[in-house]
Amino acid sequence: DDVLIVCPAGLLAQWRSALREWAPELTMTTVRGSSSDRAWQWKTKAHVHLVSYETLRSDLTENPVCPPRRRVWDVVVLDEAQKIKNPEAEVSRKCKLIPRKRAWALTGTPLENKLEDLASILEIVCPLSAGQTPPKLRVDSAMLAKHQRVQLRRKKADVLKDLPPKIITCLALPLS
Repeated sequence: DDVLIVCPAGLLAQWRSALREWAPELTMTTVRGSSSDRAWQWKTKAHVHLVSYETLRSDLTENPVCPPRRRVWDVVVLDEAQKIKNPEAEVSRKCKLIPRKRAWALTGTPLENKLEDLASILEIVCPLSAGQTPPKLRVDSAMLAKHQRVQLRRKKADVLKDLPPKIITCLALPLS
């Protein structure tokens, strides 16, 4: 399977480490460096390709044969997906051009600010065949129903039993 993980540059090492620990049987490549290095990295046979939002923005063009668009990815994962909440931002438009069978949008940022932000993020979870135009979701009851079907949200009550007990420490700091 071909998996593309897009994340902030500062999280690439964390993703590599987690993949080595939890899925050591998977081969992975990180797309980074000069444009000539990135050209062969995109072509590398691997189960998982890791790339930062900035590198993807540089490498993904309108050309359907640009490296990230040469294949239909089995899964595209956007970590810190709030980066695509503005549908007019270049990184948002480019992420949505990635041909994909399915996608996951991971974010710890609450999606309660604007429904338009939510619509932009949900557009990435829609499959996109090569040559198709990215979908534009309207803010309506159908979009909210889609959100309820695809969102996995951990609530405090669900994870409270797994958290360590709260520790409260009071420190008196003299003001000088």
